[in-house]
Amino acid sequence: MSSKTTLGTGFHNTKMVADIFFQGNDRETHTVDTYEDIDFSVQVREDFDLDLTHGFLLSSGVEEIYHKWFSTTDTNQKIKANLPDDPDTIIELPYYVPDTNNTGFFTSVWGLIEYRDPKERFFTELGLRMDMLSFFIKSDLTESPPALNPRFNFDYYLLREKGAIDLITLTVGTGLFSSITNTISSINGEYSIQNNTINQSRSSTTIAGIKIDFADIWSFNLEGYYKYVFDRSYTRLTGSGDDTDQIA
Repeated sequence: MSSKTTLGTGFHNTKMVADIFFQGNDRETHTVDTYEDIDFSVQVREDFDLDLTHGFLLSSGVEEIYHKWFSTTDTNQKIKANLPDDPDTIIELPYYVPDTNNTGFFTSVWGLIEYRDPKERFFTELGLRMDMLSFFIKSDLTESPPALNPRFNFDYYLLREKGAIDLITLTVGTGLFSSITNTISSINGEYSIQNNTINQSRSSTTIAGIKIDFADIWSFNLEGYYKYVFDRSYTRLTGSGDDTDQIA
């Protein structure tokens, strides 16, 4: 059996400025919103491989990703009221969007079995991955239901060493995948979130492609895929001022 340990860190910063001007119903509204999201992460991963001979290989692994999320919103909204006695009156209506500062853990365990045909005609792999998400909103721990994600991939070696072509490979694969969305990471402590009520973002992806290797130097790869998202969290803002609710 062989093993490999991987360590890594990541930092992602997104800043968006929305400058919105709306004119209608005898009044003008000008809003400038600045959104900034920061995601700092630390990853630890351990992979294990066991050669079962006769072309079979068993692989397994575990991964832990620590996330620290920060988000801020600055807003400035001005309305030209067009009042009868003073049509040039400008009313400022600042609204409050709380900043967030959350911590999360994305834990994954997986296992897969690979088979490579001794005659080198095809290669296939079948695996199962389980992803678990837990995060703190202030000091409250919230967990999402575990997501089971099966995967399957099949490579068929159509042609070998014909003229300038070294290898032509046909590939098909399908699987389920889960991830964390900004909606989950930006939930703030003012809203009561029940445990195991927020699902991870999940999707299914099916892919088919062809790869042509030329003379150990060049490679041509053409792929097509279909992706379907069937689990995703959203937020909805309702009301105004202090009556705003956030629903995930």
